[in-house]
Amino acid sequence: PLFTYAWLPNLNLDNDTIANPIFTPPDTGTYEYSACVTDTNGCVQCDTVVITVTPLPVVDAGSDDTVCVGICDTLGGSPTATGQGPPFIFAWSQGALLSDPAAANPVFCPTDSGTYQFIVTVTDTNGCIQRDTVVVFVNPLPVVDAGFDSSICFYGDSIIIGGIPVALGAGPPFIYSWLPDTNLNNDTIDKPTFTPPDTGTTQFIVIVTDTNGCVQRDTVNITVTLPPVVDAGNDDTVCTGIPTTLGGSPTAAGIAPPFNFNWSPGTLFSGSDSTLSNPSFVPIDSGIYCFIVIVTDSNGCVGSVDTVCIVVNPLPVVNARTDTSVCDDGTTVVLGGALTAIGSGPPFT
Repeated sequence: PLFTYAWLPNLNLDNDTIANPIFTPPDTGTYEYSACVTDTNGCVQCDTVVITVTPLPVVDAGSDDTVCVGICDTLGGSPTATGQGPPFIFAWSQGALLSDPAAANPVFCPTDSGTYQFIVTVTDTNGCIQRDTVVVFVNPLPVVDAGFDSSICFYGDSIIIGGIPVALGAGPPFIYSWLPDTNLNNDTIDKPTFTPPDTGTTQFIVIVTDTNGCVQRDTVNITVTLPPVVDAGNDDTVCTGIPTTLGGSPTAAGIAPPFNFNWSPGTLFSGSDSTLSNPSFVPIDSGIYCFIVIVTDSNGCVGSVDTVCIVVNPLPVVNARTDTSVCDDGTTVVLGGALTAIGSGPPFT
């Protein structure tokens, strides 16, 4: 059958003379429409529909923010949603990165730098849906190197600590803070000088803040050891050709064996004997021979140089007399020369 349609009022309808016009609400509120239908016989019947237009929820995903890797950020506004509720239903995008994607204010704890966009979709008690977006910029942490763990010798010397470089990233400038700050010439520079007051191990922590306010730290251990104690042995007196053993018992003592030995002058020793802890010295000529031994431990610490002196006396010159022949007739022979012995005497034995 052919019907004629008339919708009243005809405001906000795309066509008020069709069976199913489209209503576009201009605002919230209640709208009543009557549809009057006339058939081919001229008969008229009317019906009424009431449409209630409710407002969308007001959604606030929060302000865009900038944080550092590892620093947690709470998303959402205060509150995240207002309107026909509570309750509201929240659904945040990238939910795997959030503490609870169904919460009004989930927490985002970034493990990597980058730009992260989150969209929150809010549904109110009327089923109305609204969305909002927030962007979080995540800055990388500075790369910090406090340097290699090191061992130094306790001579009263100093050591510069810190890597090469100490910090890379959003800078310079960087802000440095070394802890503990004792025995450092300056605890707010990248490479301070450490002057150890005693032996032992000290762990230093350097805290670096870059231009974005991001903070990272690193540690380094400095071990201060005593150098080896060196004993070249006691001075001695020997005769030409008589070997003597140099060095103490032991020649070196300390906390970091094995030790390296270097005796000089090395030309007076046989082969590699100059690198032994207790080399043997065989004097060929008389005189006074002084030897120096330098000892280095496994940490590279060099002990105090020690010296030993050997007095080498010459052998006496002996004359038993010239060989001779005599008859077996009772003749006697006087042995020895005019001077049977010449040397460090008399007396001679």
